[in-house]
Formats: sequence, C-alpha cells, structure tokens
Amino acid sequence: MPTISQWDGVRNNNSQSTVGSWSGSVTNYSSARFFGNGLMLPAAGGRDFYSSGALNTRGYTGRYWSSTQDSSSSDNAWYLRFSSSRATMYNPDRIYGYSVRCVAE
Repeated sequence: MPTISQWDGVRNNNSQSTVGSWSGSVTNYSSARFFGNGLMLPAAGGRDFYSSGALNTRGYTGRYWSSTQDSSSSDNAWYLRFSSSRATMYNPDRIYGYSVRCVAE
C-alpha cells in the first residue's frame, strides 16, 4: 500500500478530474476520480464498523488506506479521502473497512 507521503504526492502533483454521477448508492459504480493520466480510483465508499457494517457512500466518496500509522495513536492510520469536489488526508480509527490500492516495490 502507498505511504501517506506517496498519497500526498499523488494528490498534490497531478491534475485531477472526475467522472460519474457522485450520488451515494450501493449500486453506483460510475463515480471515480482521476489523478493525472495513469491513476483512476473508484468512489468505492466503505464499511462502517459502528453501525451494521453495511457498505455506505459508494458512488459518493472514495477512501483508500495508506500503510502509515498515525504517530499519536496506534489505533489510527492515514488514508486518502475524496469526493467530487476535493481530495484530502484523514487519520481515523483502523476499524473501518476502506479500500486498499497495492503498489509494486
């Protein structure tokens, strides 16, 4: 998985564009954010641990884990979050079911 620095580099050093409807639905597979010409990440949503574990926000947000643990709490890790309007970095509890993106060494 990318580190937080690598996700930040993707976010800060590439043009960004979006496709799709950006409406939250478990059947919405059309929304995605492009970073430069080579990386497309679907707005896959995530699974919420605190409620039923159901998939939520598919088609509305994308959340992709990094391999970087938060320095202030071993329970938290950093991830890339994006919507139709922006891409940012967050560090929530690692109990959430977010997407991963493998990279070659």
